[in-house]
Amino acid sequence: MRALAVTRPTLLLTAVLLTAALLLTGSVQARDDAMRQMEDLLQRGYYNSAAQLNGPNLIQRFPDDPQAHLLYALALYYVGDTAGAQASLDAATARTTGSVPARHAHLDGLLRGARGDVTGAVRALQNAFLREPLYDYAMDWARVAWQAGLYDDALEGFSAATGTVRGSREPWPHVGRGRILLASNRTAEAI
Repeated sequence: MRALAVTRPTLLLTAVLLTAALLLTGSVQARDDAMRQMEDLLQRGYYNSAAQLNGPNLIQRFPDDPQAHLLYALALYYVGDTAGAQASLDAATARTTGSVPARHAHLDGLLRGARGDVTGAVRALQNAFLREPLYDYAMDWARVAWQAGLYDDALEGFSAATGTVRGSREPWPHVGRGRILLASNRTAEAI
């Protein structure tokens, strides 16, 4: 068998490719760490820090990343800046390829509700749940519908919540349904 000849340019190209792969892996890791840190702040309720410090930093570091814009939009929503949240959500959606993710539809529904577009909010929240059947999406769908007096939609949302893994363990969807049924003089069903 003939030995494979390795030339200096081949070694140099291999070294460059390995270095590029390591740098790319490092930048992906840095991005993932930054996103996890922002998610953690939001989950722990540190909304002001997320909206005023981490969110703008995330956008500066990853200006073309739809997840960075979405996380910043959530932080802005939680501190009551609905106009800023809408602008950041629009930026996130514009940078998304393919169909709009459920998280975008969910935040869109919450923002529509905050603006008083209750019918649009209920539809967007229902849409988010249909795309990704999460307990929180169904409960927000039910809550917004209930507050608007759309009791049939609220009952549907609470029923959807009970079908989720978390909802099968939580009493709140059942309590919500019972309260709506009781307020609607449907006592037998409420019981």
